[in-house]
Amino acid sequence: MYLPKIKFSKLTAKPGEFIDKLGKPVFGSIIKSFTGKVYKGSSPQGIKKEDELIRVEKATPADKKFVSRPNRPTFKNYKKGSFFRYFIKDSRNGLIIEVTREDFREEKAAKKLYRRVLKLEWYITGDAEDKLIGQYLYPGLKSKNQDVVNQAERQMPGIAEQILKDTSQFVLTNAEVNSLPRPKKVQVKEDLFTNGGEYINRRTGEDYVGFYHIHPSKGAMAGKKHVEEYHDRLKPVKKAFKPSPQADPEPVKLPTLEIPKTTRPEPKKQPTPAPRPTRTPRAVPRRPDNWKNSQMRDMY
Repeated sequence: MYLPKIKFSKLTAKPGEFIDKLGKPVFGSIIKSFTGKVYKGSSPQGIKKEDELIRVEKATPADKKFVSRPNRPTFKNYKKGSFFRYFIKDSRNGLIIEVTREDFREEKAAKKLYRRVLKLEWYITGDAEDKLIGQYLYPGLKSKNQDVVNQAERQMPGIAEQILKDTSQFVLTNAEVNSLPRPKKVQVKEDLFTNGGEYINRRTGEDYVGFYHIHPSKGAMAGKKHVEEYHDRLKPVKKAFKPSPQADPEPVKLPTLEIPKTTRPEPKKQPTPAPRPTRTPRAVPRRPDNWKNSQMRDMY
């Protein structure tokens, strides 16, 4: 790849800042193009697309909980003769952990560039050591598992040193498997249905609507029935706390007071007043017709 000098810059990568496409940490001289892509090396001449580096994201609170939760074989696995193991590697520090199938599925769906996942089959039932029968050498489980470790080391370097140190781990003979206690039948609540608002799909993070069942140890899971194949797990929705309605307190019964009836006295009858005497008008003498006469006027 040829780049003009004005279209690239030389930088120095710090440890833990970049990884290559194989997940190996890269530090030292790097080339940054004008498009923002970063390549390992000190010169743009001869750079290939495979040399592009991946910037490592900063650690999140979930990364701090990066601890092993191994997947254990069950009685059914021992009857089968093998079981699957799941691993995750953090390319920033090279740490490898073993996880359950559910954690493996969630990590694989997240598609984090600085995480790598690996699934392998581990043999657990039979003779651990090799046996020579006639002229043929039959490999034991330790030899079979050593081949598995060699293949895993090529895909995820460091797994043999960190986790897969004992090739006889979980191995039992046929006699030991037959002496194992039979597991009790798991009681699963099936044929349940939700209209939404109750569960969230752990893989997609979306509200779940449809049939589901409840496993006693794994919790709510998608589907009418519980099957051995992988199916999504459900997470209950956290609802806001609502205090339980309290019943109204019973009314306090007060003692009834008997109030004696009082008789109202009858009003006294007022005596009827005596009739008033009628007043007779005073007789006024009638004026004579010739009262205008001075003599008559003087008389009055």
